[in-house]
Amino acid sequence: MNKIKAIILLFSGIWILGGCSTMNINEDNESQINENENERTYNFDEKEIHEYLVPVQEYIGEGYRFRDSVEENLEVAEQHREVVETAVQEWFLDNHKTEVKINNIVSVVDGVAVFVESVGKPDFYTHVIVPIHIETGEVRTESIWASEGKVEIGIKGGLLELAFEEEFNNLNEYLESLTKQYPIVGLSEKAVKNVMGTGYTTPYYYLTPSDRALDQMIELYLQEQNFTQDGELDYFFQDYTYNESHVFFTINLYMKNKGDKPSEEIFNQILKDIEGMDDIPRGTYSILLHDNYIHKGRAEGYKENSLRRAHPNEIIKD
Repeated sequence: MNKIKAIILLFSGIWILGGCSTMNINEDNESQINENENERTYNFDEKEIHEYLVPVQEYIGEGYRFRDSVEENLEVAEQHREVVETAVQEWFLDNHKTEVKINNIVSVVDGVAVFVESVGKPDFYTHVIVPIHIETGEVRTESIWASEGKVEIGIKGGLLELAFEEEFNNLNEYLESLTKQYPIVGLSEKAVKNVMGTGYTTPYYYLTPSDRALDQMIELYLQEQNFTQDGELDYFFQDYTYNESHVFFTINLYMKNKGDKPSEEIFNQILKDIEGMDDIPRGTYSILLHDNYIHKGRAEGYKENSLRRAHPNEIIKD
């Protein structure tokens, strides 16, 4: 076959702003597949298959690119890496009262994206933009920014996981068990750390909570030093709840073997299992099963042969 047509659907959790990727917050339907918007078609010949698609087990984020990125920005950032890392860590402490560690730095059109993960709980991954003036080589650490609500969504997801730890453990253990029962896998831990930046994220799914009722939880987290300890979260959820229609779980699984197409039998069994489970977190679940390959420039597995149950037909657990 000389050509392989691969349709890469960009989830609304994949962000594009000002020539680089940032998170577009859509409180009604974020991180869900939209069949009518944000669809791009790529035709890969045999050479391009090797250039753009790699087995998911081998993918650690190498080759990940933002649109219109300028590689010289990364060179400048590497020359001042200690300054960049320190500034980003201080930005998170000042603005979000959260300690983070740096996992990866990737060039964007007007600077670099710095991928981080939180230290301890709440557990989440995200990234911020550090602007660089390429003509002067100036790293503008005073102008670090993240798209509106992006970091907060990560914190919300991490706090939800902490508040409903048993339910999340049940979901995580179920998905892990699938990889022992069937020839399927998830992302590598390194790929999650290096390029996902999608809030609370595991090798198998990411969580996008957009319910405004959870904003009070963020305020308490920022104001009260011990909010994540001593049962404070349990106390919070005695008075507050969240709308499961505004808390999105996006599950991405891959076939383990290179030549295998997504298995309808496995996919249908997963749908049946999720529909029948009553001990996993409340929320809106999109489930996708891909072949073995991932687009290394976008960290996306979706292709024409992918199997999916997603918007507007998600599984809602209430």
